Amino acid sequence: MTQTIQNGISSLENLFAVNSFRIPQYQRAYSWVEDPHLEAFLEDLRLQVNTQKKNPEKSYFLGTLLLHEEDVGGGRRVVSVVDGQQRMTTSVVFIATALAMHDAQTISVASENPALLRRNFIHDEATGSQKFRTIDEDGPFFRSMILRIAAGPCSDESPSSRRLKEATRYFERNVQPGEWEALIRVLRTAKVMVYAVASAEDATQIFELQNDRGKPLTSLEALKSYLMHCIYLHSTARADDRLAAVQTQFATIYRSVEALTEWKRTPDENQVLSNHCAA
Repeated sequence: MTQTIQNGISSLENLFAVNSFRIPQYQRAYSWVEDPHLEAFLEDLRLQVNTQKKNPEKSYFLGTLLLHEEDVGGGRRVVSVVDGQQRMTTSVVFIATALAMHDAQTISVASENPALLRRNFIHDEATGSQKFRTIDEDGPFFRSMILRIAAGPCSDESPSSRRLKEATRYFERNVQPGEWEALIRVLRTAKVMVYAVASAEDATQIFELQNDRGKPLTSLEALKSYLMHCIYLHSTARADDRLAAVQTQFATIYRSVEALTEWKRTPDENQVLSNHCAA
């Protein structure tokens, strides 16, 4: 497949305007919480608003995104987010919250062109494209309750769905009505360093044991990355098949660990891994 995303610096808005993104099943679900992640995200935007009042040319750097372009046939392609999913998800939640409040006439973001924001970040009616998709388990809730592009109520049964709802409520409570337009302007024009690859092997080689400005990798995530890197180094053939097998297994593990968090006094993810190894 010919790579279509240009590597390098892009604004978040330009990146979303010409692409639709998904979180692949082998990634963990949405995990940001109010303290410290959402608080830091909002304060970063506020700081940049104040900075640009003094220096309008000062750009805001949102971070690095590692993307994997996949050809799914029929001339269609999917862009999977390998690294940067928490920041991208939170950015979409922030803009979707603003648009919902604008539609309810509790705030106004008229100067930021709500129709264009909706087309670029939420749903492109011309192509019928949902611009950002979460893992499958959270998909119906995300479309209905966060993006507001599907009718009817939808249960927030998973812990990650509840975190998505809590993120929406956090922004509703903590962003003042007069702040929204300036904060959205900073976010949509934020710079991101884009690195897109056309094969799972390349994505595995590039992905490092770190998470830029987000949650540190858990031992389970580090183990997944290590196993995938070993496959990259030592497989002489069928590397993509072997990588897919590891990804499928870890998708099941992540969903299982996520379900365990519903129980009181459950060991955390690293303790579960340690107990498993001991057993």
